Amino acid sequence: MIRVMVIGLGSMGEVHLECFRKMDNVHIKAVVDLDEERAVAYGQKYGAKPFVTIEEAMEEEVDVVSVCLPTDLRFEIVKQAADKGVDIICEKPLARTVAEADKLIAYCEKKSVRLFVGHVVRFYPEYNKAKEAVQNGAIGKLGVVRTVRNRAFPHRETEWYGSTSRSGGVLLDLLVHDFDFLRSCFGEVIRVYAQATTSGKSEIDYALVTLRFENDIIAHVEGSWAHQKDRSAFEFAGEKGIIQYDTSQTSPLVVEKENDDQVERPFKKSAFQAQLEHFIACVENGSTPLVSAGDGYQAVAIAEAAAQSVVSRQPVDLQSVMAKR
Repeated sequence: MIRVMVIGLGSMGEVHLECFRKMDNVHIKAVVDLDEERAVAYGQKYGAKPFVTIEEAMEEEVDVVSVCLPTDLRFEIVKQAADKGVDIICEKPLARTVAEADKLIAYCEKKSVRLFVGHVVRFYPEYNKAKEAVQNGAIGKLGVVRTVRNRAFPHRETEWYGSTSRSGGVLLDLLVHDFDFLRSCFGEVIRVYAQATTSGKSEIDYALVTLRFENDIIAHVEGSWAHQKDRSAFEFAGEKGIIQYDTSQTSPLVVEKENDDQVERPFKKSAFQAQLEHFIACVENGSTPLVSAGDGYQAVAIAEAAAQSVVSRQPVDLQSVMAKR
């Protein structure tokens, strides 16, 4: 039985708790939140011991710590969990900056603990089916890639999302999903160009990012916190067809190929459930995770390059960002 502690009981903390509760091989042993009332309520709900301080919580015997805190608070907590000698599941992004991400990876390696990063898009069947089809040549040589990720502004009690210094804004908190997924499809990014604007809800709440990969594929990544409804979409256009996915459509995933009908593939299992089951399995059997800590680092690097490009209004060589290592 894997004993788990969840730190941070906001929306993502609750997602993790609900997923862990469904696993027969997981015991939710502790929950941690600065809000004592919330900690006690969640402790009662999930049969876990509640804590309001990290220092007290780290005295509890667990096997895995799940870190669901705001982005700017993760660095020190991940290090404390590593000091405890337990494996760590950290929500995306891995850290607020490239430098912090690099330090966390090195620190966890030094402490001989495993660091898993929650890039959940890797576990969405729709995205995986599209990736598989593209890599198998279903639409021939790729021409254009486009992704869209729109959300309503994520209001929270402290509204930390709206502070770029804390959350990284749209580029780091939202589009990091697509940066990671596209890199898993096409390999390393070499150059990033980004434009951004705001409607006043946050320092940046709309961004358009162009990624150039080593294999010369170019992807356009659009994201916004200025919408009322959530929407995720992608389009892979090749010489033999198009693969499209759009959550705003009745049939979200459509594959159009030469001499082929449209194909819809419905899926039921939660991607978050699949992701956390995978991480727990890796903890149990020592297998290699689908998403590595290094992948988390690379996604942060792309987001940081995009942020630099917004300011400079020039393309940014990704190696110049990663040279901080």
